[in-house]
Amino acid sequence: MSNGPGRKVIPWSGLAAVALHWSSADTPAGKDYSLEVCPVEPADPDDPVLGAFVKDDEPFRPDLPRLRYRFKANYPYRQDLIAAVRQYAQDLWAGETEREPGYLGRPVGEAQPERG
Repeated sequence: MSNGPGRKVIPWSGLAAVALHWSSADTPAGKDYSLEVCPVEPADPDDPVLGAFVKDDEPFRPDLPRLRYRFKANYPYRQDLIAAVRQYAQDLWAGETEREPGYLGRPVGEAQPERG
């Protein structure tokens, strides 16, 4: 992964599960996609490279943590990402799940809008 401050590799052995989530969206494809990546060790929202991708969300399996990495997976790389997981780490693949619109959200630690 590359993000402004640097690069970082998440090895397959450091992952507990990977899934594709999607929702209806006002985009040319009509959907938003994300690759949900659950690390074995806790995701660090203060990491200078990966912190922007850390999300706090309900686990999609009971044995997974709330904090995980969420990478937008819209065209053109979605199918390549899925193929890589299925080829190199089939046992990590947790499938595809439809989510509510707007689920992509903001990273942990980023200011959330006040609700009033």
